[in-house]
Amino acid sequence: MGKHYTSEEKGRALLLVREEVQEHGSGTKACSAASSPLGISKDTLRGWYRRDEVDWGPYVALTLGTASGGAPRSTQPPGRLPPLTH
Repeated sequence: MGKHYTSEEKGRALLLVREEVQEHGSGTKACSAASSPLGISKDTLRGWYRRDEVDWGPYVALTLGTASGGAPRSTQPPGRLPPLTH
């Protein structure tokens, strides 16, 4: 059975993947680049990244997650955007 990750670990991993997407221009390349430093397989990261894209859209994490200094965004269900923090 595989390792289970907390929502906080997933959120931090997705923030790193999104930063890598800006550098590499591709979600697949970003997941490969982020997998080694995180110690999480690239396939696991890619699955999280794809699910996040479906749930939140391609740019929500960048506008909401990093706007408050890089803190992970809320894990509220899709359709309810987390509150903005300044």
